[in-house]
Amino acid sequence: MKNESAGNRVAKFVLYGILILVLLIFVAPFLLIYQAFPVLIFHLLFGWVFHAGNVLLPFLQEWRSAVMPMILLLVAGVFFHGFMGWWVKAKRKEMVWRIRHSGFVITLLLLCSGAAIAASGVVHQLFWLAQEPITYNRGRRTELVQATINAKQLVLALEEYQVDHGKYPERLMDLMDDGIVYNTRLFTVLPEGKRVAEPFVLLHPGRKADLPPRTPVLISPLLDRRKTYVVGFADMSVDRVKEDELWILLEEPKQEAGDD
Repeated sequence: MKNESAGNRVAKFVLYGILILVLLIFVAPFLLIYQAFPVLIFHLLFGWVFHAGNVLLPFLQEWRSAVMPMILLLVAGVFFHGFMGWWVKAKRKEMVWRIRHSGFVITLLLLCSGAAIAASGVVHQLFWLAQEPITYNRGRRTELVQATINAKQLVLALEEYQVDHGKYPERLMDLMDDGIVYNTRLFTVLPEGKRVAEPFVLLHPGRKADLPPRTPVLISPLLDRRKTYVVGFADMSVDRVKEDELWILLEEPKQEAGDD
């Protein structure tokens, strides 16, 4: 008995260790984001209260819509209990299938269904949180990379549009109306520290494609604390420039036009 008791203690110790390790692996990314950790703990402890309030109040107002599903569940339970009683009696006459057995099975099925729905919601929220600013890797300057990619695709689309129409579009959304661009996310970028995406600016709407190669035709919103912009040029190139450099680029075409 002593050996068996010691073995049980070792097994429990190993099991608890594995559970703690899995928990740490899950929580570790949130620990690295110290601003979000208190919020995470708060929602883990009290999130069910807010969820219950958000769900139960509308349910109480629309309780009539739950009457029919409850009746159907009750009828299904009666048929299930009758079937199981007949099946058990046919297979094992010495065994008695009681109502509490049917209740246990039905409850277990409902809990499993709820757990599956909750798990799908957790996965959905994890993917959603991965797009939030608190989980961005700012060391890689994600917003600059994304803005550069978007700007490059947009200047190529602008070139295709002006080849077809002989001029630039009146607005960037014309690229989608013309079937050249299919993703509206190309028109915007999420600057650092912002929660709402901001659009690119088209500088020469409706202008004929007779601009000098290094003329800015597309500008991103201000992207970071260093005051960096992503600029697309008439020659379909893209570059990252500072705020003071941007004003110089914008003035150069005016000076050239004045010289002409």
